[in-house]
Order: sequence, then C-alpha cells, then structure tokens
Amino acid sequence: MRTLFSRRYFVKQIAVVGTGLITFGNGTIVRTIAGKKKKKAHTNTLVLSCAGSTPTSIDIDVCARSGKHTTGAPAGFSVQWMTTTDYAANGNVWYSLNDPRLCKAEFSGQAVGSRYKLKPGGCATVRVGNLTLDSGASTNCANPLVPGTEYVFRASAHANNGQPRTQYTGNLTCSTLAVTSSFKIPVNAADPLLLRAIATDGQIIDFVGTRDATGVPLSLNLIEIRPPSDDGSANPLRYLLDSDHRPVRIHNSDGTQFDFTWITATQVALAVLTPDGQTQVNTFVDLSLAPSAPGSSSIASPIPSGAIAVVPTGGSTFTSNTAPRGGQRVILQHGGSPSAAAVNGIAAMTVASSSVNVQVDGCGGLPTDGDVYVKVLDTQGVFLGQYPATRVSQGNYVAGLPSGLAPTLNPGEICGTLATVLGATCDWLIDIPGAPQYLCAALTIAVAATGVGAVVAGEIAAACEAVTGGLELYCKTLNTSGAPGSPSLADVLCESEALDRTFTADVLLVPIVIALPTNIVGSPLRAPGNGPFPDLLVDLGIHTTIRSLTLNPANPVAQQSYVATADIFCLPFGTVVTLSIIGTDGYTDSVSTTINTTQESGTFTLSVPGAANAGIRDVDTVTVVLPDGEQLTLNASLVFG
Repeated sequence: MRTLFSRRYFVKQIAVVGTGLITFGNGTIVRTIAGKKKKKAHTNTLVLSCAGSTPTSIDIDVCARSGKHTTGAPAGFSVQWMTTTDYAANGNVWYSLNDPRLCKAEFSGQAVGSRYKLKPGGCATVRVGNLTLDSGASTNCANPLVPGTEYVFRASAHANNGQPRTQYTGNLTCSTLAVTSSFKIPVNAADPLLLRAIATDGQIIDFVGTRDATGVPLSLNLIEIRPPSDDGSANPLRYLLDSDHRPVRIHNSDGTQFDFTWITATQVALAVLTPDGQTQVNTFVDLSLAPSAPGSSSIASPIPSGAIAVVPTGGSTFTSNTAPRGGQRVILQHGGSPSAAAVNGIAAMTVASSSVNVQVDGCGGLPTDGDVYVKVLDTQGVFLGQYPATRVSQGNYVAGLPSGLAPTLNPGEICGTLATVLGATCDWLIDIPGAPQYLCAALTIAVAATGVGAVVAGEIAAACEAVTGGLELYCKTLNTSGAPGSPSLADVLCESEALDRTFTADVLLVPIVIALPTNIVGSPLRAPGNGPFPDLLVDLGIHTTIRSLTLNPANPVAQQSYVATADIFCLPFGTVVTLSIIGTDGYTDSVSTTINTTQESGTFTLSVPGAANAGIRDVDTVTVVLPDGEQLTLNASLVFG
C-alpha cells in the first residue's frame, strides 16, 4: 500500500509549486511559502550604430532596447572611444577608466532640458569629434577626429533608481572620411582665385586673394565652399578673413551672417544676424577656454583685461529725456557713412586690362557701399565663376577677371610662394583645436538667454554647425597641421593640375551686392571674353535697411559704459531714428533724432552708462520710423560681467 507522502508522489506534486499551491491525494491544499516571482524592470544594455561621418567627426546612434520589463536609459548614458590602432596596440583591451588617453563623453538624462533621457526604444544621435555641449553633455575629448581613421566605440546606460550602470555594449567600429583633395592652380595672372581644392565628397573649396602685377600670390582674403554641382544659383559658404587669416565675417549658404570682432588673439565678440535681417544675437567668447585638454568642457566667458569702449567723435549730439542710470543719461551721436574700409577686404587687382568697374547706387542715386561681386556666365547661362570686387571709393568698385589679355603663369614657379601664402591659414585653429565646437556651444547659451524662440534658435544652431564644419573642412583640406610623415603643402601644390579659367568667348557679366534678406542683382551686360569690359551698375533702390547694431565692448564689466552703434542704409527726409535701452536692473532710457535731409546712410552711436552690478542684461534697440509710417527695428544685447 502506497503512503500519502511517498517520495515518488511528493516529487510528482512538486512540479506545481510555481503556482503557489500543492494538492495532496486526500484533497488537502497547502499554499507554498514562495508564490509567483514578480519580474523587475531593469535597464538593458544599449544598442549602438554608425550614423554617418565627416572627415573630423562620427555620428553615433545610441538607442535603448524596447519591449517588456525595460526602462530605457532615463538617467542618460556614457560613450567611450579609441582608435582601432590604439585598441590593438593595447592588446585589444580598452584603456582603464582613469587613463587620460581614453576618450569619453557623459550624456546626463537628468539635466534640465536634456535630450539624453531615453525611453524604451528611444534613441539619441551624438556627434563625436564635433560634440555639441548642450544640456547634459560633457567630454574630455572635444577635439576633431582624425580624417580617414577607424575608431572603436562602446557605451553604457547610467545607474538609475537603484538599478546599477549597465554593462558596456559590444564594440562598434566606425570611420571618419578621408580627406583626399585634388588641387588646381589657376594660371591666369589676373584670376583672383589662388587655389581650388576638390574635397572627398566633391565640395569645391576656392581660396581667393591678391596677386602682384605678374600674378604671383600675395595674400589670402576669402574662402568659398560650394556644392559639387554648383551652377551659381545658390549662395556659397563664404569666409572673409583678416590679415591673420581669422574669419571676420562668415555668410552661411542660408543667408545667416556671422560677424567677428577680435579683441585679442583668443577673445572675440560675435554678432549673428538671421537671414531675414530681423534678429541679432550678440555674445562674447574666450576661445582660450575651449576644451582642448581633458576635463575642460565647461562654457565660461570671463572679461578680457583692458577692454575699453570706443567713444565716437564728430556728428551732432542729442541728450535723452528719460530716467538716468547712476545719475547718467545716454548720449546719441549721428555721424555720416561708415568707414571707407573695403567691405569685403579684397585688394584691387593690379592687371588693369582685366578689370571691370562696378558702380553701386542707392537711396535715389546716391553712391553706396556694399559687399560686391561679379558673376560671370557664358552666353548660354552656364556659370563660369563669381569674382569679388574691391572698394575704390564710395560706391565705386573694381573686380579682376581672367581675361585673355592677362599673362599665363607656370604653376611650378609659383607653387612655393602659394604654399607660403596659404600655410598660415589655420594657425589660429591649430592653436585652439576645440574652438569651433566651443564657439557654437557659447552661441547656444547666448541664444537661449535672448528668448528668440525654438525656431530661430534652431536655425542659428544649424547655421553655426555648418560654418564651423566648413572651417574645419578647408583647414583639413590644406592639412596645414603638418602631420608626421605627410608631404608639405608646397610638395602637394607643386604636383597640382593647372586650371585655366581664361575667357575665350563672349560672356555675361552680372553685378551682385550681398544683402539681407536677398542679394541685390544688377542688369547683366554682354562683353567679349578678352575685354575690354563695360562698367556695371547695381541700384540698391530706396528701401531703408538697418544693416547692423554693434555693441562695444561686447562684455563690459560692472560700472563700465559701452557704445551701441547702428548702421542704417537710406534715410529719407523726415525719418525718425530712436535708440533705446532696457536693463534688467530696471533701467530704461531712449533718445531720438529726425533726419532733416535725405542721406545715403548714417551711423547712430549711443553711449550707455554701465550697470552697477555684474549679471545685469541690457537690450539695445534701434527703431526707424519712415515718413510713410513704416517701422523697422533691430535688437542687440549684452550682459555685464
């Protein structure tokens, strides 16, 4: 006879323990101690994938797994990377976490406004090498990546609510694009184009400057980046350079304008004007704080020593009639046209027989200054090139064209000189390798402080990424860093192809003035390819425009006064110009003046007393009310340090 609790019977019944109940042969039901085990949600290992690359950066998609019992990565994640060469040399093992050679970036999901809080199935794309230091992001390796190099990546999700940091993902291998450019040296002595480079992706990079009477290169003043299939219809990405090869004005292809006022070798006042000309953002950036060393990724903008406001002279003075700041009132001065310095910084060509004159008029036929170019097409409308013009006098410009009258050069005889002219192009960037990313991060903070709205902020951020990406592209193309074992720039250039852009048939000459919101185009004229060329005319019309509103210094200390200067084009008789100031310390002031005779342009300078304390933000506004009642406004702002 089998007993109730025989070993065989008990083992048979134990299979149902997972239900929490055991039923015995006599019908007795006994609840087990452990019921059904509850599964806990846990943070899963992340998933990485390559999402694109440039010569100096790699995009990585970081995704949280989806499905039941997953939490995503609500606290954010970390990404680490090495070159595959370093990884192999280290025995196919990652550097230790405290090894300064290990590049890593932290993306906190708990920072205010962070985009790195991943829900289950959620993803975030991070750009390694040109990392945007937005909310929650930090890194010890902000420098651009090396072109044509393979990197290995891994990532882990941060610990959250008692859940530990996840294990690292498996290794992901991605590569930057190689920069293998083909160079072409123009051989027409009158051609302002000094060098053309074709990047790996087909983009055309033109280096434009000056030559002597024999065509030997003297200086570099302008760099333009165009798409591979450029037909001249779109605006190029354009960089105007100073004598130290630093950008002083950048035109993005969407029309966004970046103006740089260099205070010292590393400190710059930046003004960004949106394509519609309606919104301006001002900020001060100290590029010496760019995160070129491990751990230095924070954004800071200290006050430069010795910053002094420029006090204008001349013109009429008008006093305000509103509340003073610290017993002082603003003072408005109205002067004439801006300085006679060339707008685009390109010196006149010395080969006079290959030059074309451009007259710029505006505001009822008055001579007017601008940023002037001559576009050249063949008689079928095919784009042949766009040539910068230099200012000779107010409203008068001259552009050099590669006509058949100019002598022909031997590239082998000028390649060494050309290498000398171009060799220092990116010295400032080599000295501050993290400058482009730092500049955009600082601009992002400045834009957020203005409250311009998400749409405008996004447009400015995209434009900054484009212009800094282009800057790095042309520097990498020249490879002026002189990597060990690489040929010198002179060696490369002396092996370049010749580029003959000499006009051999009739052409159409189209004068253009760069302007916002759209460029002003004059009437095209037909001319023989080898000249002589007819004079061209651009009429800017009578449309009043606030061309700029600058603040100097851009970062005054507490109790330091500053100057706001408005440059306005076309001031009809009866126009009222008002400059006003509103400070977060409660200070308000304004002053107005009425134009008593039509003027081609005018500058209006407002001297503003300094705020008592650091952290006070001033918003300066220029308002123009035309005789017909139309009103124009433009704002600029600064924060006292």
